[in-house]
Amino acid sequence: MCDVPCVACAGYVTYSKNDGKQKWKRGYVVLQGTMLHVFKTSDHVTLKPLLSRSLHGTIITPSDAAEHCVHIQVDPVTTSPKDLFVLAADAEECQQWQQQFVAAANLQARATSLLLCPAAF
Repeated sequence: MCDVPCVACAGYVTYSKNDGKQKWKRGYVVLQGTMLHVFKTSDHVTLKPLLSRSLHGTIITPSDAAEHCVHIQVDPVTTSPKDLFVLAADAEECQQWQQQFVAAANLQARATSLLLCPAAF
């Protein structure tokens, strides 16, 4: 066990902020405890992330914004500009990411359990 939240999984995905209608970008996602961090590439993980979102208490659902898409809804009542849409390469990877996001959303804020990673590092 770690003294700080451990990296649960990481991998490249395509993502969009807000309603999935904004420009889609490619990034390297690191899921660490309840936090999701997006970096430009895997070489940038020691730098400040492009964006970070706490998944604690978020709603994670499949999305029709695009094929193989997961919606990370920050506000349980309505969509917000802080929502994220994450695209996976295929249906299996999408399901694996969704399971990891749901697990992270349900973790206690200071949990240190490691989760299994669906994507290659």
